[in-house]
Amino acid sequence: RIGITGNSGGGTLSSLTAAYDERFKAVAPSCWPTMGEDYFFIGTSPDSEQIWPGIYKDGFDHCELMSLICPRPLIFLTAAYDFVPIEGSKKLYNECKKIWDIAGISENVEIIVSPNEHGYSEFQAENAARFFKKHLGKEDISISKDSIISLDDEKLNVCKTGYVKFDLNSEFVFDKNLEIFKNKNRLSLEQRKEILYSKVMQNRDLDFEINLRRFGFDEIDGLYGEYLMWFSGALLPNYAVIIKSVENKHKNIPVTICLWPDGTNNIYENFTKIKEICTSGRAALILDVTANGKCKPIPLHSENGDFKIIDKISKSLIQLGDSLPAIQSFDVLQAIRLLREQLNVVDISIYSKDEFSVVARICEMLVDNISVLCDSEITIKSIISNKMYKYDDTTQILMYGFGELIE
Repeated sequence: RIGITGNSGGGTLSSLTAAYDERFKAVAPSCWPTMGEDYFFIGTSPDSEQIWPGIYKDGFDHCELMSLICPRPLIFLTAAYDFVPIEGSKKLYNECKKIWDIAGISENVEIIVSPNEHGYSEFQAENAARFFKKHLGKEDISISKDSIISLDDEKLNVCKTGYVKFDLNSEFVFDKNLEIFKNKNRLSLEQRKEILYSKVMQNRDLDFEINLRRFGFDEIDGLYGEYLMWFSGALLPNYAVIIKSVENKHKNIPVTICLWPDGTNNIYENFTKIKEICTSGRAALILDVTANGKCKPIPLHSENGDFKIIDKISKSLIQLGDSLPAIQSFDVLQAIRLLREQLNVVDISIYSKDEFSVVARICEMLVDNISVLCDSEITIKSIISNKMYKYDDTTQILMYGFGELIE
């Protein structure tokens, strides 16, 4: 008689494990099962085990996962004030009840709502114990708090030392991924360009009508700056400041697109580079692509502000079969189109820093006759190849299947 329960990421793992392995006869996930659409609207990021690339694109949601547990007993242990949306959990329960009803055992699926925040509360534990007693136990089993026994750490180990790597001569996921990456058959440049283009474009419209807005100008320290805004695609606003030397302000001169963290909000921190570009006779277009600079979303219930909301967006896009670098690269392609078609700029280059070097390199592969310069470059290859690295926020530069496209 085996049951399984877990909280948060443990709720995810207990649901996945039970869906896969029918030896688990009763399942009690806590503070996780909800509906994907509801989860999109909160600012908290999912854990790594909760990110399934392309899952929502293929029409698979939490309901489809939980249906694999049917007809075995299932209880949703939810919390009223959880950041995991209770609204989605209730929808999920109602959908599951229909499925268990078709199987003729709707009484085998339950939901309880604990009056607490995220966590495995005493109320949830008592209901889990009641649930397991009903479906796995015997009537004389006590579920009082006094009957709870805490096991020693070594008794909780799955293997002798608790390290699967050493006890079972297993591999770390990092090592396995690195081996796969190193032994991959390399695609030709044209094949890589074709795949990369399809990932960047998705269902986006490269012929989308771009309506340029201009919002005045400023002059400072011999430089002239004009404020611009447009939509690169439906619901994709971009913002930019184009800066020239004062003597060139009315001239059609070459443009360097500047991509760096926090975009136009970081102009003064990058003023030396901007002045260097303008002194060379070029214009600097500081571009705010999707989720950067003025185009950053406003955090909604996000524990760590901007980082968490960008992390959340990145992971959600991966589950939708898309990626943030794909959208940001599309933004840059549209900015290049805008410069060429509406501002008659012929000579265009890209300067990037830090994580935006990934976007710059994507555009370098997809656009002819464009030069790219990257400072403090972060590459996908370096992340795949190094177990320890300084750059923490990897999700915003990840594109599913990117490893195949790297030389």
